[in-house]
Amino acid sequence: MFTMVGPVRNGSVWFTTFHNVMPCVMMTPLG
Repeated sequence: MFTMVGPVRNGSVWFTTFHNVMPCVMMTPLG
């Protein structure tokens, strides 16, 4: 997942990764 951040622009990839990880983090208890 993070390997794609290398060749591709960090802006677009970071946003996509964050959007995909966000729901997972929100569903998981923050403790």
